[in-house]
Amino acid sequence: MTWYTPVLFGLNLISTINFVLLPAAAVLLLFFLKRNLLWAAPILSTALMTAVDVIAVGPSLLTEGEYRGMFLIGLVPLHLAVSVLLTALAYAAAYLLRRKNRRT
Repeated sequence: MTWYTPVLFGLNLISTINFVLLPAAAVLLLFFLKRNLLWAAPILSTALMTAVDVIAVGPSLLTEGEYRGMFLIGLVPLHLAVSVLLTALAYAAAYLLRRKNRRT
């Protein structure tokens, strides 16, 4: 099996890592360890995504015009949208947990 074969939700391995695993891992890690730093989850997962993509594709991702444009205009905003959505869901869950704990 090659690394570009569909793995999860029809995404290849790098896309699965970038758009599923990294945002979910960042949000869950900050949700359970330090909930008041949950706002940093999109920033953390975007930095990790950039590192993974530079390792997978090579430094040409950030230096060559076509790759850089696709990365900065297409991938980063999409990743941020997924990360912000997961962070908003985590904030909603934290609010519901806090509300439930106040009642008991």
